[in-house]
Amino acid sequence: MSGLSWIVFASFFLLCYTPITSSSSSFYKNTSRHLCVQGDRFALLQLKADLNLQNAWVEENDCCGWEGVRCNPLTGHVIWLDVAGTVSFDVTSSGTISPNSSLFLLRHLEVLDLSDTFITSSLPSNISALSHLRYLDLSSNWIDEIPTEISQLSRLTSLDLSLNCINSLLPSNISALSHLRYLNLSSNWIDGEIPIEISQLSRLISLDLSYNLDLTMSDLDEIVRNMTLLRELHLSNVIINSSFPDSLSNLSFLVSLDIWGCFLKGNLPVYIGNLPRLQYLYLSENTLSANFTTFHWSSPFRTLDLSYCDFTGSLTYLFGPTHSLEELILDGNNFYGTIPPWVFNVSSYIDLSHNKFDGGLPLSVDQNRISGLTELPLSGNSLSGELPSWLYASTSLAYVDISGNQFSGQIHEFASDSLQTIVFGYNEFSGKVDLSSFTNRRNLSGLSLSNSGLSVVATTKNDDNLNSCSLEWVGLSSCNISIFPEVLRSCNDLSQLELSMNSLGGEIPHWLREMPILRWLNLSSNHLVGNLGNVPQTVCILDIRSNMLGGRIPDFVSDMRYFQASNNQLSGEIPSSFCNMTNLNLLDLSNNSLHGNYSLFMLF
Repeated sequence: MSGLSWIVFASFFLLCYTPITSSSSSFYKNTSRHLCVQGDRFALLQLKADLNLQNAWVEENDCCGWEGVRCNPLTGHVIWLDVAGTVSFDVTSSGTISPNSSLFLLRHLEVLDLSDTFITSSLPSNISALSHLRYLDLSSNWIDEIPTEISQLSRLTSLDLSLNCINSLLPSNISALSHLRYLNLSSNWIDGEIPIEISQLSRLISLDLSYNLDLTMSDLDEIVRNMTLLRELHLSNVIINSSFPDSLSNLSFLVSLDIWGCFLKGNLPVYIGNLPRLQYLYLSENTLSANFTTFHWSSPFRTLDLSYCDFTGSLTYLFGPTHSLEELILDGNNFYGTIPPWVFNVSSYIDLSHNKFDGGLPLSVDQNRISGLTELPLSGNSLSGELPSWLYASTSLAYVDISGNQFSGQIHEFASDSLQTIVFGYNEFSGKVDLSSFTNRRNLSGLSLSNSGLSVVATTKNDDNLNSCSLEWVGLSSCNISIFPEVLRSCNDLSQLELSMNSLGGEIPHWLREMPILRWLNLSSNHLVGNLGNVPQTVCILDIRSNMLGGRIPDFVSDMRYFQASNNQLSGEIPSSFCNMTNLNLLDLSNNSLHGNYSLFMLF
């Protein structure tokens, strides 16, 4: 259940269970001592043995004081059992709840949480014996079927069966749970049509059927028409294959709507952005259209995801400057024009990548408003001009990707110590940049300056200063580098290094061989000489095309996947070890002086 559901549920639960909540905990502890019903205590101990529960229940103690157990203070019957995540997984144990399980002796249970307890069976039909249940959480297990008898738990207000392996139809008699407020069946394998009877659950506050890849809903309009109290509606990956229903406009309490990847089509209605309480809207990966130039949305959005919907048009008037957006995700559309000023009032995350935006970034923004901006993906547009000073001055940025644009001018030092990823490739920058200004950043794990127009200078550092590099992948293709950047040899976490299409000469340096986890190495289109003795044995993707490398190909011990070495001066016999590389997808040794039994390589 999402964070929002838990907040709503907690408020609701406090009203329903005041005798056993924290507000009356002192009374509860005093009156519950020594009131544990012996039959319930024995049932709990048997359940502990059956499910390998790792809790501190002791046979001699009063069970009403056990962890995860609450009792009715007047009768001593167990009414609350929460053993979520307390199971020690043992592959030899059955992990089942059998029809004669001691669980069904706890007939006064009102709250039952068995989530993440490795239950690997279908639920027995006598689950109906727990007729007092109001709250049932069986999420994160391996349950494969919903028994029809679950409909007899007529007092249920919350049912969570998410993250299981349910591969059956959704039973239509679930509509008998007329008091249900929260229903979560997400992340299963439920297939077939969602029964129209589910529309009778008119008291639902939260409905989550997302991530059931074979679940279909042919009449969303009819199903939600009576659910006017909904605050959460999550249907991601449910196959709806229709246009937006009119009935959604009546959901005035709706806070979160997630219909990502539902094959929705047609026009996006104006009302969707004017629902009075809607804060989270996820429409990604549908095929929709809208005339955004006529939209002026007023919903109190915090997150808006319209990515990969094939939208087009200008967004100039979609919001005013005083919106409450924290996350704006618009990537993979065809939005065009200059980026409107309201975008840079988004406080945390802005993704405009892979659109058709042009022009420059604004010269000034409200620094207070973007003081928490952590990610800014703008790649794959036609943005131009110099980067503004506020971008460098931001102290919160962790991820910046402006690749595939037409930005120009020189770049400067970023103020943020939180930067983890910088991607500036494929632009039109100019001037030089010292690689050490990036390697000295203690949190920077990813850097790409490939084809950016920048000339990278690799200043050699003293040994005493070679311990701070945290880079894990580096792209420096076409950066006018003439000597190997030795400053990288302190990057012990480096797994990917791209140095193609530079002016590197001489031999591959010995320190490169000592890189402990380097897996991807591209040195193609340089002027390298010597042999391959200093290529790390850890690499699985190696591209050394178009150099002047000679000598024999060593026997690589790594599980090579791609090896491209064409247009060199390699000689000797092709190693037979290539035949043992079961994951080798590409081998190109053309235009060398190699010989050997080529029939060995027919599998390629």
